[in-house]
Amino acid sequence: MIVDDLGKFQQLVEKRYNSPEYKDRRKKQSRFLKYYSGKYWQEQEQTYGDEVESSQRTPVSCNYIFSTIQTIAPLLTDNRPIWYLRARKYFLQRFFQTYADGLDYLWDKLEMDMQLFKAVLYSLIMGLGVFKVYWRNKEVAIDVVDPRTFVCADGYDDNWDAPWQGTATQKPLSWVRQRFPKTGKDIKPGTDSTIDGEFDLVDRKEVELQSQKVTVFEIWVKDDAAAAAMKEEAVGTEKKKSKTKKKYPNGRILTFAQGKMLEDKPSPFNHGKPNFVTLYDYIMPGDVFGMGEPDQIESMVLEYNMVLRKLAQYVRDYVDPDWAIDSSSGIDPKKFKDERKGGDNVWEINPGSNPPVPLQMAAINRSVLDFLTGLPGLIEEVSGNTKVTKGMAEKKQRQTAGEIATLIESSYTRTRQRVRNLESSIKRLSYLMVDIMQQNYKDERPYTLVRDGEVQAGSISNSAEFAKRTMEPQKPGGFIKGREVKEEYKQELADFEKLVEYLGGDDTIYVDFDIEIQTNSTLPTDKQSVANLMLRLLEMKAVDPQAVLETLRIPKTEEIVARMAEQQQAQQQPQGAQMPQPPQEATQ
Repeated sequence: MIVDDLGKFQQLVEKRYNSPEYKDRRKKQSRFLKYYSGKYWQEQEQTYGDEVESSQRTPVSCNYIFSTIQTIAPLLTDNRPIWYLRARKYFLQRFFQTYADGLDYLWDKLEMDMQLFKAVLYSLIMGLGVFKVYWRNKEVAIDVVDPRTFVCADGYDDNWDAPWQGTATQKPLSWVRQRFPKTGKDIKPGTDSTIDGEFDLVDRKEVELQSQKVTVFEIWVKDDAAAAAMKEEAVGTEKKKSKTKKKYPNGRILTFAQGKMLEDKPSPFNHGKPNFVTLYDYIMPGDVFGMGEPDQIESMVLEYNMVLRKLAQYVRDYVDPDWAIDSSSGIDPKKFKDERKGGDNVWEINPGSNPPVPLQMAAINRSVLDFLTGLPGLIEEVSGNTKVTKGMAEKKQRQTAGEIATLIESSYTRTRQRVRNLESSIKRLSYLMVDIMQQNYKDERPYTLVRDGEVQAGSISNSAEFAKRTMEPQKPGGFIKGREVKEEYKQELADFEKLVEYLGGDDTIYVDFDIEIQTNSTLPTDKQSVANLMLRLLEMKAVDPQAVLETLRIPKTEEIVARMAEQQQAQQQPQGAQMPQPPQEATQ
């Protein structure tokens, strides 16, 4: 798309954000968040549109939405994802491995395990998780965006295909004027009509101007406008040629509020992609917003809790029933009501009158109990959150390891697609992180990693000199000099020469690359089943001991393998054999 009228484009975005579709979605997402946190039941909100009667108000509830989400979320994020970075030019792979290590370090520095868990929670509750990837304070930065603030062009189910997308966040007026001192002064208090009353994203005390909020739109646009024509000098007898290029080759970022433009700048990222990555629980075809767990089980959870509350009220009335008092008994009903619960009372009854009697309640129909017993099974069927995924046995009889492994494998049927969605998002997230690193890591940056229980140090930079130093072949004790080298160093030398040729006179190096996320690497591993499988393969001599140790992630694998090799070599040496002694000098 081409944005040639900023005023009309702002109206388009604001109209989209304030459309009934978006408002209804935000209300639903806020309601789902109340389900998850338990506030929906605590506040005694409306059920099926009717106000719950005061006589039916009881604090009892069974939060299946919280239970379902808190079973799935830790399951999806139990392990750190395992990725492989591959340079598209094979001779750059050894240099590009520094970015793989740098990504590993950055994952720790940015606390991405927790960030990923937050995004997964958003996707499970609201159907969509959103990452924002950008550059801040000389480092890659990642925010988990509230999905209620996300807005995107209509008609796309992949945000990277959409021509524009961004966020509409509520900011204090003081923040706007501080961030945009020139353009922000035109923003006036009390004139913002886009603030929702259903949810508040700013939860802190503000004074004066800070108490007044405005909705700030930050929108990435894929703007295909062409820049002015560029002329090329004539070569020989050829005629002059002219060509055009995109004015915003990497996109454009517009920031505005109350219909007034605060900032208009080209996207600073070379990757040319939106700086947003979406994460889904369930994908909705044709819609960039997905579907979460409450979308499918909301009605069943509401019905279950409505019946459960009535049953709880029945039990209350059963243990504390109404009483019938003979009007001629001489007992004051109010006094009886106030003093009866204390017990140890003596009541004087007029002769010939009946003593107080509790009113009998109708017995509970068996179908009510069957309903309460069967509904949780339907919730499990829809959510795929079975007993096995909760760590519970399917039957009381003792089960073999093979049966348990089979049950665990089958219980992941519904989870597998969630895992694929997560891996796709992690792949895009990692791609943006590595690309921004390549663009901005101009100075050499040291990092440390912990592997096999040991701290390993390294560094990373996009400078050509660093790439040459990384790729220059070397043997123990120094760099290889000259072209007469051993066979084992020839490939390294050939790669180095290709690198030098590839760089030419450039000061920096940019590597085209691909990322692969190891399938199911984030899922919890059934370590016992994997261990049994690897041991059986070792007995069949299908794998070596090192493969077993690496698969089971045993610390200090290399040291263990080295010791095993020494022991094997010592056992193969004939008994009684002695090490050859150096010849002694002949005596005169």
